Amino acid sequence: MLSFVLGILCFYQKDDQHLRIMMVLMNLNHALHFALLSATTACLSALLSVVRTGLSIKTR
Repeated sequence: MLSFVLGILCFYQKDDQHLRIMMVLMNLNHALHFALLSATTACLSALLSVVRTGLSIKTR
């Protein structure tokens, strides 16, 4: 449910920087969810998205 709310909040962001921060939080939540399910590949994929979005925050 938290991931759904974070996803909806992403769409309401008007500032690009806030959108990226919300996406990092959402992907961290996904990574935690998949880690608790022992879904290693999905967890690594979500963490890769965190890194990619985090880098896009730093490069802008």
